[in-house]
Amino acid sequence: MFAISGLVVADQTGWLRRANSHEASPSGARAGTRGADLPPVGVPAPTVLDRGVATILAAFREQRSEVVVQCRGVVTAILPDDLDGARHQVWRVRIDPSHSVMVLHNIDIGQRVPVAESEPIEFRGRYEWSRDGGIVFGTARADSDELSGWVRHQGACYR
Repeated sequence: MFAISGLVVADQTGWLRRANSHEASPSGARAGTRGADLPPVGVPAPTVLDRGVATILAAFREQRSEVVVQCRGVVTAILPDDLDGARHQVWRVRIDPSHSVMVLHNIDIGQRVPVAESEPIEFRGRYEWSRDGGIVFGTARADSDELSGWVRHQGACYR
């Protein structure tokens, strides 16, 4: 093991972790304080988008609605536009190996997103519970900062 900045050590597996106060660095100095393990070198820390999966899974499990979510996934199906009332693009998006949500993007308010099946997207909107995994809508609205929604696809942001 070796110390990095006197606080973090790496072992032969590539895992970084905070050193116990009794562990010495190669120079013989005590390294850091006790702490939680960190992800392997090269693995990014969880982001808001990664935590969005956990938020949606918890809302689904607890049958909660009106939950503001920000997440990413892969489009698994493009459904016909919903033309009843406000017009929406409709996609089925896999956010986790075991969970998909329906994403409705209002094209009366925002631009149409040129997405195809198997492409990744990121989105922010409001989650509504349904037995089919849930629905995310409000991806084109900006009526307040808290509910301001969007869809990101191939580097472009659609509101």
